Amino acid sequence: MFPFRVINQETTEDLLDMASVIKVVEQAYQMKSAQQATLFPMIFHEFEPGKADMDIKSGHLPQADAFGLKLVS
Repeated sequence: MFPFRVINQETTEDLLDMASVIKVVEQAYQMKSAQQATLFPMIFHEFEPGKADMDIKSGHLPQADAFGLKLVS
């Protein structure tokens, strides 16, 4: 199992700058375009129609040795 940390907004802002984030996201989309990414099926559940739902999107970039997810509720 890989260790991970959950960090707050202040720490995130201290660690990242927008220009670097944009560059990395651009690289991820380039890998996806070159079929060097695996996207897993989205998980979606609607708790209350039109009011409350959740979706989870996830994927793997083997060449970048990275994987992750985005959870929206």
